[in-house]
This record gives sequence, structure tokens and C-alpha cells, in this order.
Amino acid sequence: MNTKQVKESAKNVVLAGLGVVSIAQKEATKVYDKASKEANKFFDTLVKEGKSLEKKSKKSVDQMTNKAEGKFKNI
Repeated sequence: MNTKQVKESAKNVVLAGLGVVSIAQKEATKVYDKASKEANKFFDTLVKEGKSLEKKSKKSVDQMTNKAEGKFKNI
């Protein structure tokens, strides 16, 4: 192998390394974007569930409050 071939091989190794970095960056961006979308969907689901629980809890508290008020009125 002559000097020119060694230089060309070294250059190709460096370019291959840059290619790896480029592809890894693109894939990481795809994964991040997908995870971000999934996280937003999950957060929206949590908010929806929280609203549902809030309604149920409020109804239950209101019922207990009304019962308690009724008992105090009868005393």
C-alpha cells in the first residue's frame, strides 16, 4: 500500500465516522420527536382522567356535605 492509498483510507475512515455521527443525530431526532408526541398524548390522557376524577370527587363531596347538612338541620 502506498502513501496515497493510506491517506485515502484514513480519509474514508474519518468520513465514515462523520457518517455515523450524522445518521445517529438524525435517528436521535426521530426518536425524540416520537417520544415528545407520545409524552404529549400521555399528558393529555392524564389531564382527561384528572378532570373525570375531579367531577366524581366533587359529586361525592357534595353528596356527603348535603347529608351532613341535613343531619344538622334535624338536630
